[in-house]
Amino acid sequence: MDLNILKTLCKALHKVFRVLKSKGLAIEESQLETGGGLKKLAVIALQVALTTMTLKLSLSNTHKVNANIIFSKEQLHFLSIYMEKLEGKIEKLKNPYDKGSLQWATWAMGRLGGWRVINLRDLQDIYQLRMELTGSMIRQTGSKWL
Repeated sequence: MDLNILKTLCKALHKVFRVLKSKGLAIEESQLETGGGLKKLAVIALQVALTTMTLKLSLSNTHKVNANIIFSKEQLHFLSIYMEKLEGKIEKLKNPYDKGSLQWATWAMGRLGGWRVINLRDLQDIYQLRMELTGSMIRQTGSKWL
């Protein structure tokens, strides 16, 4: 295997663990009574971490990817309706991405999470996005599992 590929994989794995651990979801501080509960929490946290990383990567990707790989039809419908409130009045504050793309949905999630940057590509800290996603995903999957 090529050394550059290994370095890239190692960096990606390091980012996953950073999101899961103290810099992100702080899963190591969880105090559950059973091992099964901790395993379920770890699976949910891993899903949130990977989704967060996917959304962050979408902003640096020039390929159009449909948002339905992460978001349900209902969630995308909500975002399209709510987009008017998320966008500003001037052109610079409008969502610059194609409607229905993963970048478009990431922009909306960022605005819902309180981002005030005009160009989300300038965003360096992936951990700001995880707060909005964590609550959303735990509400969706947590009630089924816990």
